[in-house]
Amino acid sequence: MHSMILDMDPGVDDALALLWALSSADVAVEAVTTVSGNVNVDLATTNALKLAELMDRSDVPVFRGASEPVAGDAIRATHIHGETGLGAAQLPHPQLAASEGNATTALCALLRSRPGHFQIVAVGPLTNLALAEQREPGILSLAQEVVIMGGALRVPGNVTPTGEFNFVSDPQAARTVITSSAEIRLVPLDATRQMHLSKEQLLSQLQDATPRLREVCLQLTATAMEIGQKKSGVARMYLHDPLTTLLAIQPELAGWETLNLDVEPIGELTAGQVVVDERSQSDLQGKPVSVATRVHRDKVLDEFFKPFLTMEMCSR
Repeated sequence: MHSMILDMDPGVDDALALLWALSSADVAVEAVTTVSGNVNVDLATTNALKLAELMDRSDVPVFRGASEPVAGDAIRATHIHGETGLGAAQLPHPQLAASEGNATTALCALLRSRPGHFQIVAVGPLTNLALAEQREPGILSLAQEVVIMGGALRVPGNVTPTGEFNFVSDPQAARTVITSSAEIRLVPLDATRQMHLSKEQLLSQLQDATPRLREVCLQLTATAMEIGQKKSGVARMYLHDPLTTLLAIQPELAGWETLNLDVEPIGELTAGQVVVDERSQSDLQGKPVSVATRVHRDKVLDEFFKPFLTMEMCSR
């Protein structure tokens, strides 16, 4: 059983990742921490609570996190995720409330309480983790590992020519976390761009799921699928966060390469860029990080959607 802390900014693909984690027999979601990113932190928190309530998981604490980056201005992705962050899904306002305290305090307390026990899976900007590391230097090393969706290494960025959304949203935070003493696995755009999901594939994967689940998933993904239709002529979206969350517990579904990495914290065109030092010398710059490269696409789709076939949702 993987004891997981999910740090996220729901977000459509975040929502799918959270539904999966809350339903997987191999995952115990110990806490959800929210952060400003795809949507503002208040919407991100509300969305996490909506999804927890949808899954009848009032036992999972949701902590509101940072409302702005460590440095710079916030950016949003509502053009992909919809104004609420949940696509076209109309979920009721949650009766659940966020837990007392903020995400940074909660992260520090959880990690101190059981060193080496928790996996942190971070699929939004890394602001909360960076603030925890700044407050208590070395605190992230108390996690079993930190699995991060972020960065673009050998592929173009999706926000700037070289930058991926999560890292560009808070470049200084990304650098703080990547260069910390934590054990880190990184799932960059190089890997997640191999994992696109079409509407037809979604319907095929969910053909044996409940009608309610199919409806929710189609509504969640509607806006992102429309963007894919306009860009490529195919109604499809990328599974950035679902892939990352699945690889946290099934790393064998990808190939991994250890690379020396750093993150550029400033620069009009380069803020958030992942810098890979591939020189063949002993004094390499950056930190050795395990990076997902090749993805076993068909296996990932099948494994990710398995819990959806037995998933039960609250009728409210």
